[in-house]
Amino acid sequence: INNWRKELEIGQHDEKRKFLMFPEFISIDMTFGVNRERHNLVTCVGVDGNHKIFTGFRCWMPSKQQFAYDWIMSYAIPTLIGKKSILRIKVISSDAENALVKAIKGNINQPNGYYNNAKFRYDFYHLVKQPWCKFICTFILIP
Repeated sequence: INNWRKELEIGQHDEKRKFLMFPEFISIDMTFGVNRERHNLVTCVGVDGNHKIFTGFRCWMPSKQQFAYDWIMSYAIPTLIGKKSILRIKVISSDAENALVKAIKGNINQPNGYYNNAKFRYDFYHLVKQPWCKFICTFILIP
């Protein structure tokens, strides 16, 4: 457990340095019921200059309601990576979790907000794979 806690720790580590260097794309995802107490873990990742994915930060969440996601967008990310770095974000990606999408889009659309330069995009699965599978099932597999 101590090693796991050290991995989750935020500091001047390589991940934070990469987040400050490459804030253009971030992806946010919630993993539900990770530990024995069934807590949710938010993971925010980015892509570096060598097209390698790195973990920017992880955060235990009290719930999967929109107010919790708003907290991530309004307070956690600005505090952890800095307001100047947020201005350089071009794309924020996530799955189709309704509360998360609303929080991201709500922060992107705030006048004079930190995320004015960013656009929202669904992740690959929800943008490409899931619609393609529905298309295949609808037009090819049904006699």
